[in-house]
Amino acid sequence: MNGITIISLGGNAILRRGDKGTIEEERRNAACAMRFVASIADPERPVIVTHGNGPVVGNILIQSECASEDIPQMPLYMADADSEGGIGFLLQQALYNELKKIGSTLSTVTLVTQVVVRPDDPAFQRPTKPIGPYYNSERARQVESEFGWAIKELSPGLFRRVVSSPAPVRVVESEIIKLLALSGSIVIAAGGGGVPVVEGPDGALSGIDAVIDKDHTTARLALEVGAERIIILTDVDAVYSGFGTDRQKPLKELNTDEAKRLL
Repeated sequence: MNGITIISLGGNAILRRGDKGTIEEERRNAACAMRFVASIADPERPVIVTHGNGPVVGNILIQSECASEDIPQMPLYMADADSEGGIGFLLQQALYNELKKIGSTLSTVTLVTQVVVRPDDPAFQRPTKPIGPYYNSERARQVESEFGWAIKELSPGLFRRVVSSPAPVRVVESEIIKLLALSGSIVIAAGGGGVPVVEGPDGALSGIDAVIDKDHTTARLALEVGAERIIILTDVDAVYSGFGTDRQKPLKELNTDEAKRLL
């Protein structure tokens, strides 16, 4: 182990329930999250930060669709990269400011991260992750025909695009992320689960429309960089069994065997 800590931020660390989605709200939330990161930052304790990108990536897709008569639709993998860069910038600036407040000389860097997925992953045959705006039945049929999207009725009369969420196979930039962290930079990487890419027979990479679960990518990155721990910041106070039911119970500690059993 090299002492690396990965701090993983849920999408709600940037946009919280009830927020309107303004940049000022995002800046305020980013500062709150980065205050914690700065408080544990230490040259002897390398830190990597990962984060979610919902609902920001959905907002980017809504903007793209609203302007679709004037500009070509943005592929989902480009929206993934766009959200990763934008959120990374907010976090990087907020962290820089928080480090300055406490007199830390640690540097920060954001790295847009590619994550290899398998083109034959079964998830591509079963898209399940809702993304983008809601549609009525007429508009749902229209975008399904025009763009070839998978559309699902999520509640009576309300339809939404669903996309695949394949498993991460490899984090392309994991070695440089590790080197930067060990050299004293706090690295913001793998945002939104990273940009999903597939690898051709010649090793060339190309983007593919999907959204990778950020917790799965965080776990993959932790393995590849040899991280010692993962800290997840979210808006619930504990992991629960029976969450959302009258039998929910907070689990303050959980060993591997019990986690597997509950899973």
